[in-house]
Amino acid sequence: MNSLLIGASKFAVSSLRSNRAAPATRLVAARCFSSDDVSSTGDDEVKTGIIKYFSYKTQFGFILPDGVDRKSHDDSDLIFIHRNDIKAQQNADGEKFYPGLKRNQRVAFKVSPPDKEGAKCAKAYDLTMADGELVPAFQKGYFERYTKTQKAQFGDRVFQIMS
Repeated sequence: MNSLLIGASKFAVSSLRSNRAAPATRLVAARCFSSDDVSSTGDDEVKTGIIKYFSYKTQFGFILPDGVDRKSHDDSDLIFIHRNDIKAQQNADGEKFYPGLKRNQRVAFKVSPPDKEGAKCAKAYDLTMADGELVPAFQKGYFERYTKTQKAQFGDRVFQIMS
């Protein structure tokens, strides 16, 4: 069984040094393509799929390629993606940002064999939106949600000061 345990806590070591309790860690088992499933000839075929999972905090996730049943797929059908392999728009002022992807978002990508020895998961690279556009710096509706949150927090602060 090809399995990859993901989610080891980076706080575990530091918590041992500081004598504080380590936060709970959730381990996720994910079976992925074996290196036999991916051609090693440098095939640059662009594939499409949807984002199954992507964590903005840890900056990695998994893609479910087209042709695989969404509801009854096996974890071995997933492809690993890391933020460094996402083609993203650059901000006009040159400010660095980390693009995020949403669940069920359609994307296009190329697949390579695992880049680390011992890794059992095929890896996506050159990820773009399904229509070939670069991943935007901010997802649709981000500014509206951010503004709403800031207004709510400001109102809470004013209320606390006034009471």
